[in-house]
Amino acid sequence: MKSSTEVLRRLLDELGVEHEGTGRSLRWRDRNGVMMQAFPLADGELGMDVWSCTPEQAIAATLGSCNCSDSERTGACTADETDTWECVCDQIGRYGKRVTIHVMECSECGHTYEHVNGSYEFCPRCGRKVVDA
Repeated sequence: MKSSTEVLRRLLDELGVEHEGTGRSLRWRDRNGVMMQAFPLADGELGMDVWSCTPEQAIAATLGSCNCSDSERTGACTADETDTWECVCDQIGRYGKRVTIHVMECSECGHTYEHVNGSYEFCPRCGRKVVDA
């Protein structure tokens, strides 16, 4: 059975993407010029690291390049609460403090995310401004 990095190496070769590294880790540049590194995890998946890059490259690497218009990209969305749960902190200085975790879903991209101390001003995935319904 091939390791996850061997499979990734084959896929990068098929796409004509130059890469380096032998054994367990593999490095290459994505289409935005960001240096990426992958290494195998115990469950057969890959862990990913991003090396130094510009803020613009980081956004493009994590959110992808968007071919939509400025009005679509900067449009609005609502964040609908889909779940909540209580937990107890175990951090030093906050030990034993109860907090409520809110699970939110973006009305435009469908991404779910969590917040504890206040809501997001923008969706962490599509970047649209979160407005009240």
